[in-house]
Parts: sequence; structure tokens; C-alpha cells
Amino acid sequence: MNFAPQGLRSGVRPQMNVTPLVDVVLVLLIIFMVIAPMLNKQFLLRLPAKSHAALPNSGPKGPASIVLSIYANGQIKLNQQPVAEKNLSDEIRKIFSRRKNQVLFFHADEEVPYQRVADLLDVARSGSQLTIAPLTESLSH
Repeated sequence: MNFAPQGLRSGVRPQMNVTPLVDVVLVLLIIFMVIAPMLNKQFLLRLPAKSHAALPNSGPKGPASIVLSIYANGQIKLNQQPVAEKNLSDEIRKIFSRRKNQVLFFHADEEVPYQRVADLLDVARSGSQLTIAPLTESLSH
């Protein structure tokens, strides 16, 4: 039983050919599989040479550089003065509100977990436009 209108009784019925579509999809899949490993984002870090890492001397208006230190025992110091984590952001904002040089150096012991360092640097940077620079030499406790 044929339900085609009487003028279109030719014997050829339209059918969808999916072969070209499959070919295009497979080619795109191969392209993405080749390119995906090349898209890894990298974080490049250039540390200054040790001879340039020394902090400048203190001036008459106070220390020339501000250093945030994070120790393995959980202690946080700002220019060798202990500071509580909840007060860290306020203390940094207070110090840098009077300074032209907006660079905060930081030092973290090797035993301090990376997440802890990142969290404290986020707290330090909150609400201000600081440049944060790592120290390459260890500080004495």
C-alpha cells in the first residue's frame, strides 16, 4: 500500500544519508584529541637571583619592605611581628595605605601546605592592589 500522492509515484523515496555527517564528526574528534594535550596551562615563575633577594635597609620612616612570614607551626608574622589571621587584612591595609611602594614580600616554610599559603595570600591581597613577591632566601625565626 503506497500513500504517496498520485503525481509523485516515481519509485525513489528520499532518505537521509548520515555518512558525511559521521565523517565530519570523526575528523573533529581526532582534531580535538590531538590538540587537547597541547592546551595545558602553565604557570611560569621567575625568581630573582639570590644576590638580589636581600631586603633593602630600613629607613627613617620604617622598614623599606614589608614581609609576610608563614611558619610550619602555624604562626603568621608581618615584619617579624606576630599577627592573628583575622587581623591580617586590616593590618596590611593600614600599613600600605601610607606607602607608595605596594609590594608585599612573603616567605613560607617548606612544610606549610600550599593551600594554606594561597589562602593567606588571598587574605593579604583582599581589598588592596598589592604586588606579592616571594623571597628566595629563608628568614630566621
